[in-house]
Amino acid sequence: MQVIAIYPGRFHPFHRGHASSFNQLAQKFGLDNTYLAISSKQEQPKSPFSAQDRAKMAVSLGIPSQNIIAVRNPYAAQEYIDQLNLDPEKTALVFGVSKKDMEGEPAMGIPPDPRFSFNAKKDGSPSYLQPFNKNKVDPMSQHGYVMSTDVAEFPIAGKSMRDASAIRSAYAGADEKTKMKILSDLYGDAAEKMKQVFDNNLQVTESIRRLIAAIRPMLSEATFEQKQKFVKLLSEAKQRLAGTVLLENTNRLYSERQAEIVDDLGNGYFLGDDSYDDDDGFVKAGYSVYHLEGPNQYRRLGSVDMSPYRNPPGHIENEIKKLISSDQNLSESTDYLEEK
Repeated sequence: MQVIAIYPGRFHPFHRGHASSFNQLAQKFGLDNTYLAISSKQEQPKSPFSAQDRAKMAVSLGIPSQNIIAVRNPYAAQEYIDQLNLDPEKTALVFGVSKKDMEGEPAMGIPPDPRFSFNAKKDGSPSYLQPFNKNKVDPMSQHGYVMSTDVAEFPIAGKSMRDASAIRSAYAGADEKTKMKILSDLYGDAAEKMKQVFDNNLQVTESIRRLIAAIRPMLSEATFEQKQKFVKLLSEAKQRLAGTVLLENTNRLYSERQAEIVDDLGNGYFLGDDSYDDDDGFVKAGYSVYHLEGPNQYRRLGSVDMSPYRNPPGHIENEIKKLISSDQNLSESTDYLEEK
């Protein structure tokens, strides 16, 4: 039976510790059978980097691009069946998880991740994920397996680090010389290329922090309705400040469904067709509105609210207008908050 090893994670950013875990799996199961599964989620401020950015980081640390895939749910077997064209009856699936996540860090009050407790289901049957045992391996149609990888610590600008959030914090508060030292320790010769990626995304993080700092003092005297408005504004600002997304499928770095631009709405706004086939083979119609930010680069405003039962005449057009109007008003509101 073929064994496919997956090293899944958020990787904000991808660093040498992650590369070490991937390589541990590759040494055990073979490079051709080992894949880095990058969570496609990007949300400021805790998940600032795009899947493509994180893939670039991984490639700079020696992970072959053909071994990198982006996924929505890192522990869903169907993602790998579809993307890697696997036979679920003839393939075993093994996930690599760092010991830090498996066992937690009791000294710091961090418990083990409950996903890897392997407790039985409510009906008493075994959970899908089970500890890896090379002597008993069932196909992925029945179980997926989890094995731990050793946690690697590495020097970053004179300090030992192994945590992505610590790297983000260190970079955000550093001067230019220290920033380059951090990136050189992380990515070697690729430091210069990575600097633009870090600066662009972490500047967005800082802008969002300023927005939060501007809003917080207003909340103590705000009415309930005003607080709701603030929350909505912040959510929209996060989406707007999150930058641009590429709508072109590049190798395997974008395994998530991509929009197809189908209509020019004017003033730099475009309509994208997000329709897709669901698990039952039915076509789910959907549209999103995008703003052109550069050559082949579009910022997603949001999805058109499709009626669950019917779309009366003019409904889709009105929803498109709402998204564009909200985006234009948000630009003015964001400038106002930052000035405050």
